[in-house]
Amino acid sequence: MLKRLSSIKIWLAVAVMMLPLAHSNAQQARYFEQPIESRVENVSESWKVELIPFPLDFAPDIKLIGDEELLFAPEMYDADSENFFSYVFVWQVKSKKLLSVEQIEADFYRYYDGLYQAVAKQVSNKTLSIRVSGSNSQGTGSIHWVEPFVTKQPQKLQFIYTQKQCELNGEVQLYVQVSPQPNVHPIWQQMSEIKTKGCH
Repeated sequence: MLKRLSSIKIWLAVAVMMLPLAHSNAQQARYFEQPIESRVENVSESWKVELIPFPLDFAPDIKLIGDEELLFAPEMYDADSENFFSYVFVWQVKSKKLLSVEQIEADFYRYYDGLYQAVAKQVSNKTLSIRVSGSNSQGTGSIHWVEPFVTKQPQKLQFIYTQKQCELNGEVQLYVQVSPQPNVHPIWQQMSEIKTKGCH
């Protein structure tokens, strides 16, 4: 069942990643006036799913128009779990061409710096470093930061991304898998089973 919320506030946007969400199934809380169809399929019932619009209140310097769908692994906020801080997100945004590697890196920096500031209540994450390697259509990267939600300790995240052009509606779809686990860990297989539906 879809939840319909009338407005978005910064605490709602940040709460998407701040605490374990109060959904028992992979239900979708929509921070939109009207429900928007999910961008993904083949999501396990144990994963939590959220959708928020751009511009993001905690990262307003990301100048994109569209939405972000987030899918959180079970026990994502349990520091003792192997699934800790493992999640998938999809950006579907207005653009006539794929986001460049340089823009992906810059916007990810704005995203994680803004998230850190909103949660940690500090001016900036001085340890934040993001590296992207690949092409506009696919690649990998790493994020070094202080994880502000649970441990408050330095953390290295790895990510994989793919991106495709939605020519019919002038949008691009950026699909990203994130985890601190090495790439041979089973969580990566679980995340890879989550598929985007394509452009619509």
